Amino acid sequence: MNKTEWSALALVLALGAATGLCGLGWGLPGGRRQAFAPLDSQGARHLQERWERLYQGISSSHQRMEKAEPVTYLQGFQKVAPGWSFPPEPLVNSCRSFLLQPENPDEKKAFIILSRMRPWKLEFEPLYIQYGGAFIYPLGAFLKALSLLGMLALRPEMSHYLEQPQDMGALYLAARAFVMLFHVGSLTLLFFMGRRLSGWKTGLAAAFLFALSPTVAANSHLIKPHPYAAFWALAAAYFMIAARQDGSRRGYLSCGACAGMAVAANFTLATLLLLPIFPVVARGARAEWRRALSGAALAAGLFLVLNPYVILSPRDFAWETTIYAPTRLGLALSQAPRLLASGVQGMGLGLTVLVMGGVLFAWRQAGARRLLALTFWLAGLALWMRFSTTASDLAGLRIYLPLISIGVLLGADLLARLRCPPSVKAALMALVLMETGWRGYVVLANAHLAAGPHSTPARAADWIAAHVPVRATVGLVRYPEPAHTPPLAFDRYHLVFFDRPENLPAGREPDFLVVDREGRPLVDGWAQSRYDPPQEFLPWQAPWAGPAETSFINRAMFIYRRRGS
Repeated sequence: MNKTEWSALALVLALGAATGLCGLGWGLPGGRRQAFAPLDSQGARHLQERWERLYQGISSSHQRMEKAEPVTYLQGFQKVAPGWSFPPEPLVNSCRSFLLQPENPDEKKAFIILSRMRPWKLEFEPLYIQYGGAFIYPLGAFLKALSLLGMLALRPEMSHYLEQPQDMGALYLAARAFVMLFHVGSLTLLFFMGRRLSGWKTGLAAAFLFALSPTVAANSHLIKPHPYAAFWALAAAYFMIAARQDGSRRGYLSCGACAGMAVAANFTLATLLLLPIFPVVARGARAEWRRALSGAALAAGLFLVLNPYVILSPRDFAWETTIYAPTRLGLALSQAPRLLASGVQGMGLGLTVLVMGGVLFAWRQAGARRLLALTFWLAGLALWMRFSTTASDLAGLRIYLPLISIGVLLGADLLARLRCPPSVKAALMALVLMETGWRGYVVLANAHLAAGPHSTPARAADWIAAHVPVRATVGLVRYPEPAHTPPLAFDRYHLVFFDRPENLPAGREPDFLVVDREGRPLVDGWAQSRYDPPQEFLPWQAPWAGPAETSFINRAMFIYRRRGS
């Protein structure tokens, strides 16, 4: 590479670090969030025992193939009086969640899986396999390495973190940093793949468009296998192109190894196991079939080695592979408009058009472009058949992250190959980058706010402390958890839980109602004649670029005051 290309690569790395670190500590346990005071050693041990019984019950429900796991929330109508020192029974699970969980509830799953393992006893079987071994085991090793360096407090007992919730927050932050490293790796791969397709400018454009798109900005701040698997999927595509060009055994095996890592981290990407086959078909070289099959075998072998319990203990995961699996597969074309709308919200209109145009253009080309388009369509079809009815919203776009990365690459390549003056190309690129970048900036700005004292939950909790009298009745329509409840001091108020207004006894309307955006429709019509218009604590918004509510970053909160209270 020449000096200009090295400078462009440095810019890509700086962009990845800047966007990844911005707001990385949003919504973590510990710190300022004091809905429940840390417990003493006796209380912590009691909650740990409750937690262990809970997950024994979950394991038992899986073994019995029950559709529903044990309920950890409240149903119907319940009331909790103030003045307690240890959380009463209805709030036990709430206390544990506020002390140990971040504001995105899905992030706890990685730690639930790791907490069930005992490496010193060679016990590595997970409770769930939704987050594959290629993601969970390296994540656990990364956290262990940091603990050996004295950077983390890694303890096998949950009771330690109930007494020291800031240590749990540090674990979440470290795990997010692990995901961020692979996000930066994806940007690097996009740069080199774009450089191979049509020059370093294409690689630079692809990296910028991908990093600044809202769905990527949100998911790169979460402990989920999707950004991690996207890196390995891109690496597999990179070596697929290399195998297409030179037919080397190394290219086929490298493609298979990376594809195996992607699928072993995220099972929904199973179609990628076929990637080592694509180059030999495109080249029409019969002599290379053995190399291609070796690559595919390596991919399948890595999947099995990194997820051995799928084979060794299939009954332990039958619940996930049957009850939790889709009842049917299908195209569900009626859901396509929803996915398209989510794509526009998650990438921007300009980038969505550019991606689709790039994929269609690449399909008509020969060589590497057609292989990338083939990967996009086949993997996309498989994911659509599996998730068309459940992943057609902005949150569901994380399922398609590997395809979005390939689509963005092909879109940038299309822009570079347009037959028009350079000034026109630059203007088009600027327009697309401005739109998707502005949307991504809104997500990053809210992550930054959510990492400090001006988050929407913190602002709502401060308002409650200043305006809600001690021992007033506070109504909640959802069980209190960090995902949708401000960290108010629960021991100061009469708490009223009701899942629907109809379940409230006559004349027992609470003095105040506290809801998030999802809970608001449950009470809005009913509250209109009983409560003043709510105090609103909204995320930062900008014209045509509202925040991604489904990412849980800086979610909207609303507080109603009963008239005359």
